[in-house]
Amino acid sequence: MLPGTLEAGGEAVRLRAGPRLLVGRSEAPAGARVLCLVRPEAIRLTAGAADGPNHFAGRITSAVFLGGRYDCEVALADGITLRVEVPAGVAGVAPTPDETTVIVLEPEDVIVLAD
Repeated sequence: MLPGTLEAGGEAVRLRAGPRLLVGRSEAPAGARVLCLVRPEAIRLTAGAADGPNHFAGRITSAVFLGGRYDCEVALADGITLRVEVPAGVAGVAPTPDETTVIVLEPEDVIVLAD
């Protein structure tokens, strides 16, 4: 869960840790405190530059192989840590700790709840 404040228009949240996150439309009023939820399997990792509105540089802090997937923790700037599930077939090369990465979040995959 990522706490933040909904911006005018209801399509972006300024996270308390600093970054701005584009989200699917929210019915909460502008300025409302909200929690952003993102399922670990909805987050995509990429090694290079990423297209799209929500992409953030990070570092893999842990990667555990669980059969058909890797369960990873990724530390972003501003103290944010996200859990990411990467299907083994998609990973190509196994994610490894201390590897730099870019996470990509689609706005429609971010669920906004009133805090």
